[in-house]
Amino acid sequence: MAIVGQRYAYRERARMLGEPVVPVIVVKEGPPRSQKGRIRYLDGEYEGFEEWVPKSRLVAPWEEANAFCDDERRLLNAVTASGDVQGSIIYKAAGEVFGAIAELFGEELIFFGWKAIEKNLIIISEFEESVCKLGLRREELLSEPHAFIDRYGDYKAPFHVSERIVKDFCERFPKEIIRYIHIEEDKLQQENYIDTNTRYVDLSSWCWINFPILWKPIRLFLPFCRKSGTRD
Repeated sequence: MAIVGQRYAYRERARMLGEPVVPVIVVKEGPPRSQKGRIRYLDGEYEGFEEWVPKSRLVAPWEEANAFCDDERRLLNAVTASGDVQGSIIYKAAGEVFGAIAELFGEELIFFGWKAIEKNLIIISEFEESVCKLGLRREELLSEPHAFIDRYGDYKAPFHVSERIVKDFCERFPKEIIRYIHIEEDKLQQENYIDTNTRYVDLSSWCWINFPILWKPIRLFLPFCRKSGTRD
């Protein structure tokens, strides 16, 4: 929420990550339903000019502007390095393992991004604390190309990092992961989501190479194996 008298980083096209921001100060709040504020530019060619703008364009407090822009730059680099893997066999298998880990620890510490731009990235929330809980190697994760910790303390990295982490989880928690997948598989079978006649050649081959102890239950569970016409 914008606060009168506070400085913000302003971007006219708020969702265009990587574009420059300029300093402004909020001089007046608009009516609540308008979701607008009146700003005064503090620098650049429009310095001193005032106008009403949507509050969504006030992307960060000005004192956080450098960190905000740095996060965006590193995020874009990670997204580029990751490529588009969402929906692939590997992506789905890794997602199910992360689901098992969330149930095991009672909280979602590691997952794929929820925002559209982050869906191909692996995220570890509250990295410094979570990496200890999960038994992961901090320095190895930080040394991964294009991996970074954002200004909120969350770790973000390209998709390839998830493959090594998933293999580690499968080696350390095989019984727990298999149990989780069997439970989810049973739920889908009861709801008639699984097509037992579907072929799983690509999936089983990949899982056999990477997670030999898990490939059979994973191949039955993955959403792409559901009958056509059922919900995802």
